Amino acid sequence: NMRFVKPLLQLRQLGRLCAIGTSPLIIEVSSGLVMLLFNLTILELVGNVGVAAYGVIANLALVITAIFNGASNGAQPLISRYFGTQQYQKVQKVFLWAAVFSLSVSVLLCGLSFLFDQSIASLFNKDNSAALTQLVVDGIHLYFPGFILMSFNILCAAFFAAVNAPKQSIAISLLRGILLIVPLIYCLSAWLGMTGVWLVVPTTELLTLTVSLSLAWRYRKRLRDQ
Repeated sequence: NMRFVKPLLQLRQLGRLCAIGTSPLIIEVSSGLVMLLFNLTILELVGNVGVAAYGVIANLALVITAIFNGASNGAQPLISRYFGTQQYQKVQKVFLWAAVFSLSVSVLLCGLSFLFDQSIASLFNKDNSAALTQLVVDGIHLYFPGFILMSFNILCAAFFAAVNAPKQSIAISLLRGILLIVPLIYCLSAWLGMTGVWLVVPTTELLTLTVSLSLAWRYRKRLRDQ
C-alpha cells in the first residue's frame, strides 16, 4: 500500500524541530573553534610542546565526553516518552539514574587519571620529554575535575531538549560552547598563563552548572505541580 504523496509543509513544526536540534548543533560547531583558540593561545604561551600537551588532554577529553553524551542520548528517548505520556515521576527517575551514572563515571575517571597521571603522560611521550610530561600532568590535575561538572551540564541540555524546552537547552549549550569559554580562554591565559588555560573548562562548566541547577530546579517544581 506504499505510494508517493505530497507532504504538507508545516513551518511552525519545522521551526520547533530545528529549535530542539540547535543545542547539539551549537556544541558541535563551537568545538572546532574552541580547539583552534586553545591551540593558538597555548602556542603563544609555551610553543609546540604546549600544543602537544593540549592535544593529549583534548583527545582524552573527547573520549570521556563521548561517555557522557552516550548516557544523555540513552536517557533522552525515555525521558521524552514518559514526558509525552505524562508519567512525570518516571521522567524524574530516568533523569536521576542518568545523573548518578554520569557523575559516578566522571568521579571514577577523574580519580584514576590522578592516580596514573604519569603513566598516561608517558603513553603519548615517546621522546621522554620532561616538559611535555609535566604539562600533561598539570593538565590532568587542573582540567579533568571539570568533567564532574560537565557530565551534569550535558545531561541537563539533553533533558530540556527531551521535554520540549529548547530555550533552556540552547542556553546551557551556548554558555558551555561559546559565551563563557571563549572570553575565559583569553582572560585566564593572560592572568595565569598555562594554569589559566587548564582552568578554562572547569571554570566554564562551574559557571554553567549554576544555570543548569537553577533551570533544573524550576522545571522540577513544574513537573511536581502537574
